[in-house]
Amino acid sequence: MHSLATPYKKFVRRLEQVRQRGIYVESQIGKLEPWRIQYYTEGLISDLWQDWCNFTRNVLMLSCQGCITRSGSPVLRRMTENSPCRIAYEAKQALTGDPVRKGKVLAAKRQEPTWGDKERLIDIVVGLKPANEPRLIMAFGVPRNGPKHLQLARNACAHKHNESIAALRSILIYYVSQPLRHPSEVVWQMESQSKTAALYSWIHDMKYIADLATGT
Repeated sequence: MHSLATPYKKFVRRLEQVRQRGIYVESQIGKLEPWRIQYYTEGLISDLWQDWCNFTRNVLMLSCQGCITRSGSPVLRRMTENSPCRIAYEAKQALTGDPVRKGKVLAAKRQEPTWGDKERLIDIVVGLKPANEPRLIMAFGVPRNGPKHLQLARNACAHKHNESIAALRSILIYYVSQPLRHPSEVVWQMESQSKTAALYSWIHDMKYIADLATGT
């Protein structure tokens, strides 16, 4: 039987890789041209966001299909169709509020919901109703800002317009921040509580959530 330890270990490895890359990029601030730092930083943001989305998707898929937790406790499969394209369809319906139709699936991954959107993850979990629903609701509902702040940074970097920049600036109250000249610069602002750069605070938050979601 598949184990939630598999996506967890992969995610933790990816987090460490991004952290190490972040340490290097941060060390080059003031040494390299600003555009190079922006380029490298946007890469960190994009990769971290994709890693988080992939992790949450994999955890939800395995939870629906049946698996064991990292400590070996069983998570029983749902008594319904559990193909990835069917689970993705049900997740999307949970977000739109539309009824779930028998036999319907999503034809492509591009049609899937944004798995990493922490504000909507609970809706997806409730809609899918895996056996470990209470555990996942607790984990994904924990008050940690990392995933949401990462999402806002990613959106502002990918879609540079007034609304995305304004949404990003709204979270600067959580950081000892300087005025942003480029949205990627939020990564290097110091998080007020941890006293570390935002990137490392986000990584810490996501690992904490991953621990909870895949544990007993």
